[in-house]
Amino acid sequence: TATLIYKILKCCKKDAYLVGNIGKPAIDSLAKLKKSSWVVFELSSFQLQGIKQSPHVAVMLDLFPDHMEVHTSYQEYVNAKKNIHRHQKSSDKAFFVKDLDLKKFKAFSSKDLKIPGEHNFKNAVMAYTVTKNLKCPKKKIIETITKFKGNEHRLEFIKQIKGVSFYNDSASTNPQTTIAAVKAFSEPKILIAGGYDKNLSYQPWGKVFPKANIKALILIGDNKQKIKKALVKKNLSIKTASSLKEAVQLAKKLAVQNDVVILSPGAASFDMFNGYDDRGQKFKNLI
Repeated sequence: TATLIYKILKCCKKDAYLVGNIGKPAIDSLAKLKKSSWVVFELSSFQLQGIKQSPHVAVMLDLFPDHMEVHTSYQEYVNAKKNIHRHQKSSDKAFFVKDLDLKKFKAFSSKDLKIPGEHNFKNAVMAYTVTKNLKCPKKKIIETITKFKGNEHRLEFIKQIKGVSFYNDSASTNPQTTIAAVKAFSEPKILIAGGYDKNLSYQPWGKVFPKANIKALILIGDNKQKIKKALVKKNLSIKTASSLKEAVQLAKKLAVQNDVVILSPGAASFDMFNGYDDRGQKFKNLI
């Protein structure tokens, strides 16, 4: 969503900068800023936790448990996130995903997008809503959204080999984003998941995966046994691998034409990699 908002602002000839979790460090852009500049700042719960000032425009997307290995409770995590709008002035604006009416939205459909998944459609609608409110021309907004091919490591299409499509969703570091990735495809799926544990529950996977046409779940990383235990008696084909390389080799053996292979770990990467981008790049190198 942050990238889309940034790209739309640039398309509308705004002096815009993308910083924070997804762009460059904010301090690198500081010297370039003018009064007319727009800064799109993607903020984590850690960055939000201590702030006493909120942005002029706040955008709140879906909220679900994350970073429970650091936050003392889910409520602490939620309270940190709320700082994005808590200190706003009356002239400031806040946009919440719960206020989007996707069923009545007519400007474009999910079929018009180059990136799969209902979650990506929701993100695109939010980007449209925000930038339309900021007086960007509707034509420019839709043009940018429908041309957008997504971000690296976020349900990124790698290639198709013998009718099998490979997707890199290494940026998925919690269970809910993996659910979104799985729901993006109706085809039979081989899912590679697992990694560094953030003290999150994988019980939601047990409710979704048995109905999601998952042909095989290949688990890697420190929390693979925790995930396996959460999915016991769920009638899933679960396999474990000692490395990402072994997992990819196994996925290639299991996959047949029209299958989709997705790396969507639902966990952090620090048990085996330098970061989610390192994990994603190594996955792409193995395909």
